[in-house]
Amino acid sequence: MGRGLQSCENKSEIMLLQLYNYFNSKSTSLRSKAILEVERKNSTHFSQIKAYLRIKYNLKEDTDLTLDVIRSEQRGALYDEINKKHQHKKLYSQAKNPTFSLKDSSLWLTKGNNRARDEGALCYLQDTNIFLGENINCPHCKEKRRTVDHLATKCDRMLSFDYTRRHNEVVRCIHLQLCLTYNLKSSKKIRNHSVQEIVSNDKVEIRVDTRIKTDVKIQFNKPDIFVYDKVKKEISIIEIGITSLDNLQTVELEKARKYDLLAIEVGLMYKCKVRIIPYVMTWDGCVTTYHRKYVRSLNLSASTETYIQSRVLKKTLESISFEHRQGHQEGGSAIREADETARRLVGEKTTSKEGMLCSTAN
Repeated sequence: MGRGLQSCENKSEIMLLQLYNYFNSKSTSLRSKAILEVERKNSTHFSQIKAYLRIKYNLKEDTDLTLDVIRSEQRGALYDEINKKHQHKKLYSQAKNPTFSLKDSSLWLTKGNNRARDEGALCYLQDTNIFLGENINCPHCKEKRRTVDHLATKCDRMLSFDYTRRHNEVVRCIHLQLCLTYNLKSSKKIRNHSVQEIVSNDKVEIRVDTRIKTDVKIQFNKPDIFVYDKVKKEISIIEIGITSLDNLQTVELEKARKYDLLAIEVGLMYKCKVRIIPYVMTWDGCVTTYHRKYVRSLNLSASTETYIQSRVLKKTLESISFEHRQGHQEGGSAIREADETARRLVGEKTTSKEGMLCSTAN
């Protein structure tokens, strides 16, 4: 994922092994033989690199020390080290989960248009270790321990502002894409797009956060986005959720079943097919393997999905950084660095790169 698996020590081992193999391959060169002889006589680290690697990675004597073998052992050692860490292992442990999509969760990193410093700040956030293990309660609810995961999705006191603001940003992106798909709007600039409760033409009607009137009283009758395609005679009920990694699958299932009764009623009223589309991801952009199917149902392009993931991460970083600037914690240099990056990210919301959805899904 974001932080990657890189180590200067591991790179040094690979370079020394390559250099050692190079000198050994030059058996006809007197200069190469002389250099190796001097290194072995002085018992330098370079001359003992193969023995060192066998001992370090517990390799048998008959094991061929190829670069691929060493890289595999190095990666395994890094994974073992990460699994010993309480916070870091949460994300990497999901790689073994068959319902977790590592590829789709990393779109913001592999296809995103983020500068190196911004990318580093978002990876730093994804590590969930900003508070450096401080045992302090949340300044809002005063009950739970203050962690990135708690402030990102689990604090009830932040629901009405920070979480809603992040949620509405996703709604705005999807709403713009729907408007472009149905020719309700021609401009692709997200910064100029305002979400209206109801927009329509002769082909479609799109409602946002609007109660749907039915003959029978239904508790859940106010979906995030309601799309009535008049040409295809099809209704799409879109529900958006931003949650934590622990609750990802549960929330996605709940969103998929939440409007079952509403779907039945509107299907009878409009006499058309109804589909429920949950759009759920974690605060750091992680999604399930089912998410791709829902994205295809919405006709979202890869660039739009990438943009949404980046916005969710940046909104989360902004929220936590605002928390710092309000004086709720005494940050060290690493925290101040995150704050400075967040301030710049907030100030760049109106730049042309950020303000453009890269392509229209047709």
